[in-house]
Amino acid sequence: MTGPGAGRDGMRTAFTLSVLTAVAAAVQSSGGILFPGIYRDNAWVTATWHGTDVVTLFIAVPLLLIAVYYAQRGSCRGELLRIGMLFYVLYNNMYYLFGTAYNGFFLLYPFIFVLSAGALVSALLTIDAERIAAHFRPGARMKGIAAWMFLLTAILLANALGEYIPFVLSGKVPQVIADTGLNTSLVAICDLTLWVPLLVLGCAWLLRSRPWGYIIAALILISTGIYCIGLAAATWYQDLAGIPGVMASMPLWIALAAGSLVSSAALLAAVKEPAT
Repeated sequence: MTGPGAGRDGMRTAFTLSVLTAVAAAVQSSGGILFPGIYRDNAWVTATWHGTDVVTLFIAVPLLLIAVYYAQRGSCRGELLRIGMLFYVLYNNMYYLFGTAYNGFFLLYPFIFVLSAGALVSALLTIDAERIAAHFRPGARMKGIAAWMFLLTAILLANALGEYIPFVLSGKVPQVIADTGLNTSLVAICDLTLWVPLLVLGCAWLLRSRPWGYIIAALILISTGIYCIGLAAATWYQDLAGIPGVMASMPLWIALAAGSLVSSAALLAAVKEPAT
């Protein structure tokens, strides 16, 4: 579970930061649910926050706490789930940090960003990739999982280029910019700087059976599955808010969530847990 150079203090710090991240995420998301008027964004964005708050509080936070519990007991699956959920909190919080209008939670957003980043880095520094890779069952097929990661990469790149090329040719600003009221596409920025590089690296290493390929695959697939559930919930809240045309994207979010969660389950199922 831990890296060769990781001691008890490092392990304790990593687990403590993970629990604190879960608590902070619970505070932020429950606050958004209990005090919906805290958000000062337009209807499209506010509905998005409401949907992701629900998913964070009732799905992501419990999964993170469960993962910490089992990781402390030596579970390889618990460790993989923990880093996946930590990355979800970090990635999801970036949208609140950089995309929400100034509100009463302003100080909470950078706090969660720093805390979740520290928890994730600490987890990755103390994880023993060689040990976890050794517990994957011989002959476990990773090509299907890698194929899904490649497909996700293609979808993200197609979306970014589908916004960029029309803008270059005609000056047409992407619809997402008009919807969010921002001056740039925060979605494309986060996808191209975080998801795409990790998907490409994880896919390549997974096909070569490199230890860190399993780690990165778990991190990106688990977080993607939960985040796409959040997108589906956000779309539903947007529809409730009376925003036209949003339900057209619901099948895509459901498909992406299902594919990522099935791939995550297949990856975790290939792990033979050590005796605790």
